[in-house]
Amino acid sequence: MWRDDGGRRRDGARIQERIRAIALMVGDAIEKFLHETLALLDSVTRSDIASFIERLDTMQEGQAGTRSSLDAFANTFGELVGEVRGLRADVAAMRAGLAVDLGRLEERVAALEQREHAA
Repeated sequence: MWRDDGGRRRDGARIQERIRAIALMVGDAIEKFLHETLALLDSVTRSDIASFIERLDTMQEGQAGTRSSLDAFANTFGELVGEVRGLRADVAAMRAGLAVDLGRLEERVAALEQREHAA
């Protein structure tokens, strides 16, 4: 539909009013956000920041201590595993030695039994 200049001006004025209203709403929202952000930043003090940094330092020191303890545990565990392997080898050698000794004893018993039967 065709309109004259007056209609166009009214439509343009309405659009401008809507744009202003939206701009005011957005501006109010931004202003509120900035106000709340500044209030939050104002509430954080230097002592809060220092306390937070101190807690972080304590946590890092604790982690370093834990790492050191775990390294020591890993070394000790490695040593224990080595000792257990050595003991296993010793037990295997003892078994082999016992088997040899037992074999000799059985031979001697058999020889004694033969002598006894021969006599």
